Amino acid sequence: MPEPKLASSHDLQTSRIFRCLSVGFLMGTANLVPGVSGGTIALICGVYEKLIFSLRTLDRKSFSLFLRADLHGLWERVPLVFLASLGFGVVLAFLSMAHLLSFLINSYQSFLWAFFTGLIGGSILFVGKEVGTWNATKLCLFLLATLSAVLLTGPFSIQMPTEAPFLVLGGMIAVAALLLPGLSGSHVLVVIGLYGFILEAFTSLELKNLALFGSGMAIGVLAFAQAIGALLKRARSAVLAVLTGFMAGSLPAVWPWQRTITERINSAGEAVPLQQIPIFPSSPPGLAEGTILFLCLLAGLSSVYLLTRLQDKKLPDSKESNTA
Repeated sequence: MPEPKLASSHDLQTSRIFRCLSVGFLMGTANLVPGVSGGTIALICGVYEKLIFSLRTLDRKSFSLFLRADLHGLWERVPLVFLASLGFGVVLAFLSMAHLLSFLINSYQSFLWAFFTGLIGGSILFVGKEVGTWNATKLCLFLLATLSAVLLTGPFSIQMPTEAPFLVLGGMIAVAALLLPGLSGSHVLVVIGLYGFILEAFTSLELKNLALFGSGMAIGVLAFAQAIGALLKRARSAVLAVLTGFMAGSLPAVWPWQRTITERINSAGEAVPLQQIPIFPSSPPGLAEGTILFLCLLAGLSSVYLLTRLQDKKLPDSKESNTA
């Protein structure tokens, strides 16, 4: 697959900026839900590949332009408005949706999970079509990715040390999960035992630990964007099969009925789930509850179609030399 041409920063119109802000907001909202990935939203909305190839422009050449204060060259090479609009939308979601989603998870968890089950299920069908013709190789990749996602979103965990090299490694792992649809960065931090430590670093403003973790995230963004971009250029359909598998493997994490294994205290002093496992309800849901669950599931499925309306087919048109 040839690398798509990226829109230069000044080519983005107001409507496209608003579209990127909206997608970023939805990605940030999804990332706030344990077990749900903003990458899934990016994939449905048609910005995933654009995001990956945009991040690939943040390389040594762009860094050299920055050091030389060649702002015009940097503006032409890096789609800054696209990345900034998407990033601002994510931050806005973090600031405005955290309390609402915490309330919904605590009070209406099964309904919220039913919605995201429908959303992810519809995403699997949508992205699965993009794979094209399925063969044995793609099916094996799909199954392997599904199994990997199940393990990474399951109740199992290890305790990674908190020394400097491991904090950098943890940042790289977390951002890799953020770039892969179906994997939740926060959940992966729980699996590797760093979630509580990083959360405490944020609340206590432990700048040294945050800097180490942040440097790992920066390295991870650059490294994994390059790797994923290269794979998309060479074997796009195989990569999409893997991404579809990651989404399929995340379904147990958003099953409407979960049993909480461990909890954490959020910034409001409330106990919220940290690790959960899917279970079957002790009794079938009543007519009213079952109807609401079905409607939430249907709303999630319908949302996939609505999200595809945010796709902007004109966005990738620009100079190919931007990514050279």
